[in-house]
Amino acid sequence: MENIGGNVPKGVLFEGPPGTGKTMAARAIAQEISVPFLVASASSFQSMYYGQTNRKIRSFFRSVRKAADKGGGAIGFIDEIDAIGATRSSMGSGSVREGVTGVVTELLVQLQSFDSPSGLHKLSNYLSNSLPAPMVALWTRLFPALPKGRAVFIAATNRASELDPALVRPGRFDRRVNFDLPTTKKRELIILGLLADRPTSQSALNAVSMIASQTAGMSHAAVARLVEEAAGLAWRRGSKVIDDSDLWNALATTQIGIAEGSPYPPEQRMRIAVHESGHAVAGWNLPGVGQVELVSIYKRGAALGLTARMNDKDQFLVTEAQLRSEISVALAGMCAEEIVLGQASSGAASDLVRATDLAVQMVGRFGLGESLISFDVIRTIGLNAATLSDAEGRKQVDAVLNGERTRTTELLIRHRDELDRLVWRLLAKEELDHKEIEEVLGISDSQSVDVSLSVDLKIDLD
Repeated sequence: MENIGGNVPKGVLFEGPPGTGKTMAARAIAQEISVPFLVASASSFQSMYYGQTNRKIRSFFRSVRKAADKGGGAIGFIDEIDAIGATRSSMGSGSVREGVTGVVTELLVQLQSFDSPSGLHKLSNYLSNSLPAPMVALWTRLFPALPKGRAVFIAATNRASELDPALVRPGRFDRRVNFDLPTTKKRELIILGLLADRPTSQSALNAVSMIASQTAGMSHAAVARLVEEAAGLAWRRGSKVIDDSDLWNALATTQIGIAEGSPYPPEQRMRIAVHESGHAVAGWNLPGVGQVELVSIYKRGAALGLTARMNDKDQFLVTEAQLRSEISVALAGMCAEEIVLGQASSGAASDLVRATDLAVQMVGRFGLGESLISFDVIRTIGLNAATLSDAEGRKQVDAVLNGERTRTTELLIRHRDELDRLVWRLLAKEELDHKEIEEVLGISDSQSVDVSLSVDLKIDLD
């Protein structure tokens, strides 16, 4: 690279959500090129004594230089660098600001000069340049040139936007590598790779693609935890092989909580079955909301039931029709209670939060209401507060919610027979998979577009 005028990056910044493999990638790089790998957490530099943090930073960079000179190269890795490298402009005044800015300044100095010659190198160069030629030859034979290895520093952070601009400029961190959450295909490959070392049934392998579609938003670490949980569930039920039921139960356990059965009084058990059946019927008949894979009235943590929907594609954009269908599915539990039991209950609290949030985004962010004004430009408060505190914005959000409530009620009335059959089947079995749902509702014509795991009927104590 240097022969054609390029420079090897001095520093690399890994940024991305927690659990996406930043530390693992740094270790893999060091192992691949067989050089020493020195790790430090940013919090390990911090000290209660003034000036000690700076001293620890200098000591770490010195250790990396020595390791590089000795081994021909080295990688220094600082995890969670935002703990000591936050921007100085957002800090107040006084001794606290002085101490923190001093730490950032020390980082800047070290990153800028860590490849400069060390004291011994400077002495050797000075003597070589100042002594007469015969003495230089003798000096060179007695004291061969000191080895000078190349060191590269890698830092990881979950909050790159909070780092000081001088810290992340070219010349200090020349390259930034973004670690995104894995896509559906990558999650599927991660699960298959983790199951390859474990005894797994064919049914579990067949379910991997569906499980991967249900884990949108999960990091690599979260997916690995899911597989570990599935192995634990298989062991607890006395099996030596991981089954598909273990994967589904592990998914529900990691995202919601451990199933506790259905310890409800008869009238509440009926209401919960009606509520979940409403979500399932709406999701079954509305396009663009994914395929309904599981309906359950098992209690998991604060969630009294769930309706899981699957998508076979990653979603990068959503249309207005898809957003409206998602709102309809969210409101379907409440609407089903009103149709079958005559009135809704507090179990719709979390559904209303989700429906309102989607409607706010439609009106205040995506320009899908009556106005194209984006409330995201108001930086001082959040989108929800900005939209709902505006009289016209609140009116438009309310209109979206009421419109979808009417549409959902009409849909459930048209499919009242299927709704009733699903309620009684759910009361009898407590949990239904896709095949059992299809036996009751028939073939679904809805297209799998979005991914959602609806957690419904959370206890509202207010």
